[in-house]
Amino acid sequence: MANEIGADVDSGPATSQPGMVVPFTPALDVLLIDTDWLIASVGGFCCYRNGCEFTLSVRINEERAPATLVPAAFDPPRRTGGGFPPEAFLLSVQWTSGAIAAANDWSGRLDDIPLLMLNGGMHGSTSADINYWLSPLPPPGHISFGLEWRLAGVSQNWTQVDTAPLRRAALRSIGVGA
Repeated sequence: MANEIGADVDSGPATSQPGMVVPFTPALDVLLIDTDWLIASVGGFCCYRNGCEFTLSVRINEERAPATLVPAAFDPPRRTGGGFPPEAFLLSVQWTSGAIAAANDWSGRLDDIPLLMLNGGMHGSTSADINYWLSPLPPPGHISFGLEWRLAGVSQNWTQVDTAPLRRAALRSIGVGA
């Protein structure tokens, strides 16, 4: 196994984690927004050499949220007519190079880098835990998570994260027979 960050990491995108590999999890939780009625963070990263799984957690204070948002406040966006409505909740990731991936916008092509895909989850009327797949593994430096939810009046904002913990965890992932 390589002992240097950046060595022995897959650089191409993939639509899922590799089979028969145990991921490693860095101690990394990122607060994206915290208002008097809305809080959202990403965490629970499981890192592989070809990307990371993570969870977006959203909680809404029903008593303080805009009345138009409750009771069906958060519903993972569904494709309607080949796209997502502009008011849908949108999570994006931006590479240091400036390339941006939005889960709601994936073209279905593997040459999209970075690649961000919805990967399951659960939600209720005022809470959600949505899983995402990000590939390839982010390059050295930083990435930024962008959050926008027009229906809730949340303009796009960016939170920068150092990629070193993700890359260290990915290099610790172990495949069967490795």
